[in-house]
Amino acid sequence: VMFFASGLLVGRSIGTRDWKSVFVGRFKRLAMPTGVYIAFAVVMKLTGAVPGTTQHLWYVWTFLLFTALSGVFLVLIRWSSVITMVVAGAAVVGLTIGPESLWEFGVSGAYLLAWLAGMIWAENGCRLPSRRFLVATAVIGVVSAVAAVGLLLQFDLLTSPSKLGVSMAGLGAAWLAVGLLLKDQLDALLKMRGIGPFIRYLNKRLLTIYLWHLPATVVGRQWADDLGLAPVPNALFVLAVTFALTAVATVALGPLEDRASASSKKVKAQVTGSQS
Repeated sequence: VMFFASGLLVGRSIGTRDWKSVFVGRFKRLAMPTGVYIAFAVVMKLTGAVPGTTQHLWYVWTFLLFTALSGVFLVLIRWSSVITMVVAGAAVVGLTIGPESLWEFGVSGAYLLAWLAGMIWAENGCRLPSRRFLVATAVIGVVSAVAAVGLLLQFDLLTSPSKLGVSMAGLGAAWLAVGLLLKDQLDALLKMRGIGPFIRYLNKRLLTIYLWHLPATVVGRQWADDLGLAPVPNALFVLAVTFALTAVATVALGPLEDRASASSKKVKAQVTGSQS
């Protein structure tokens, strides 16, 4: 969903500005919050206090790569969105069921499919497909995901999670289709007192939440192991600590996103002014 939304927003942006200014603007929005987090991760790595705090940064690098390539994606989409999606989907299948060294690329390809779908939707004016198409997409997506797990992956889920490219693409398509089917109901939530402002607040803090949830989870696991809890209480305890520490980080460090967003808007204003 995040890659679909990102592809949609970048697709809209490069429709009005050149891709270079779009990339610079996105980079500025990421640089400050991510830079602070990287400094924290370096300290944690050197001290060994909270291990494994950099493994989720792949999202930031992948986002920037897709943004940099969006100019090429737009040319391909305008040439033929159907052929572009078919070729990308075939690549995901081929990489996922191919040699083990390529499976990680299959997973990344699943995210690329979502990004391309977002750009295609933006190019088509964000018009909703028919209800029949969305229902069919949801059903086919779930069926293909189950088939990928059962037939292609030989039930080897726990030992080889990187094989799930086809399954991720299928479930991602199904999830997006369901979201579009429930668009009116989801839009209604934004108008509800209490819920709407909270959702908008979370939207402004998505990067902070994403960056800091991992160390919060690691700390929760460390504390749970120290307490020697049974499996179910252990999981509940880890979830509680994760939510609590992520909330603290969001409130404390979230304003960095506002400053980064303001810097990004300055880039957009400068480009718009020079173009006019």
